[in-house]
Amino acid sequence: MKKVVRGETYDDSNVERILLYAKTIEGQTLREVLGIPDDVKPKGYTEPKTAGKQGNKGTMGDNVEKYFFDIENNNNQAPDFSMTELELKTTGLIRNKKGDIRAKERLAITNINYMTILNETFEDSHMRDKTRRVLLMAYDYRDDTDNIFDMKFELVALWGIPEEDLPQVREDWEKVIAKIRDGKAHEISSRDTLYLEAATTGSGHGVMVQQPNSPVPAKPRRWALKSSYMTNVVNGLLAKKKVEKIQRDEDERDLTLEELIRSRFKDYIGLTAPEILRKLNSACSSAAKQAHATSTMALLKAAFGIDRDASIAEFEKAGLRKSTIRTLRVEKSGRIKESVSFPAFKWSDIAETPWEESDLRKTLLSPFLFVVYRDNGDGEYRLDDVVLWTCPDDAFAEAEKVYEDTRRKVRRGVYDQFAPITGLDGTGSIFHVRPHARNGADTYPTPQGGEEMKRSFWITNHYIVNDILARNAQSNS
Repeated sequence: MKKVVRGETYDDSNVERILLYAKTIEGQTLREVLGIPDDVKPKGYTEPKTAGKQGNKGTMGDNVEKYFFDIENNNNQAPDFSMTELELKTTGLIRNKKGDIRAKERLAITNINYMTILNETFEDSHMRDKTRRVLLMAYDYRDDTDNIFDMKFELVALWGIPEEDLPQVREDWEKVIAKIRDGKAHEISSRDTLYLEAATTGSGHGVMVQQPNSPVPAKPRRWALKSSYMTNVVNGLLAKKKVEKIQRDEDERDLTLEELIRSRFKDYIGLTAPEILRKLNSACSSAAKQAHATSTMALLKAAFGIDRDASIAEFEKAGLRKSTIRTLRVEKSGRIKESVSFPAFKWSDIAETPWEESDLRKTLLSPFLFVVYRDNGDGEYRLDDVVLWTCPDDAFAEAEKVYEDTRRKVRRGVYDQFAPITGLDGTGSIFHVRPHARNGADTYPTPQGGEEMKRSFWITNHYIVNDILARNAQSNS
């Protein structure tokens, strides 16, 4: 098949010709490149049902296939460009007020068939086949544009999951497969994994399907690369920010992210933070040697050989960020003095935002990294462990209850009965609400027109010691 656009010939039997043709759309929209008339609506487009509401703008992937590449969507497992085994993937980009770019959503790969997937291995899986060689086309998603024909493409590139990410992707894949094998497909969660997830499909709300080894039906799912992973990928391809990947030693090539973190810190167990930094400085780059800062992030960057002004690629892919990387200090009694806080919330945000759209939920969908120092009785806090934690189902369910309880009370104007450290039922808590202010004058306005001291959600210290750290110690013993 041959087609000419802006001087480039589209030949679907040649990867180089496909790429050169695809690049003609960079900086342009589908309408501009193809001369699509204004009265032609995209595939999947629907008009708004009510005034002030948006309809469906259309599905970019389907329309790029149909109009730009003349590919008919047939929903089979074959590559989009069958003669070259090249997959086509489109992803939307969103810019914040600072101009920073993030992926609008996860990158869908392929549907999961619970009844056949146990016959696959990671290397011969449909998921792996569809991520080896990808034509990635990223476009500027705009809320103020009601038609995907008018969204500009920012990036066209050949891409595939890089070798250094495969150990983590493999572990993510195997965690999902283990749940399916155990008859627990109905318990799969995006919180199970770091880079790759088994995401619920966007269609057929309420539809359930059969799974092997259990009579319990499960939600249909598909493999997808997480939005945090894709944000790092597109920023790397666009060279929009300084990001460095961890340079692995030969014996680290097959390690998952958690294994890599543990590998880099094993020689520093038992040392204080200043001792670790002094030891690292002797082998660090000149930029890292400037790390007089004793922050956890400075310590991590030094351990991984990352410049102070760069981000750690692997952390960004997993959704690890400054707010979810915490230092814990365990006293000689085994107690942690402070609970772990989230940022102070605004009363109006709590009142107006349901759980599904809340900052608390978004944060708990990401992993946490706890760097643990322990006082063994000599008055010095020494590195004891590094713990990569994802919120389990029971904690996630309690977080929702605490959030919705807080929201109800704020909407009613009740500011003195939030979930205490003893829990909503008085038997103990995983999450609670308490002040997060410099003093009594540090307030936010309320929906009722008054002022109330700033508060935030906290992970209770007893839960951190008795569950997070204890469970981690047990799994590594």
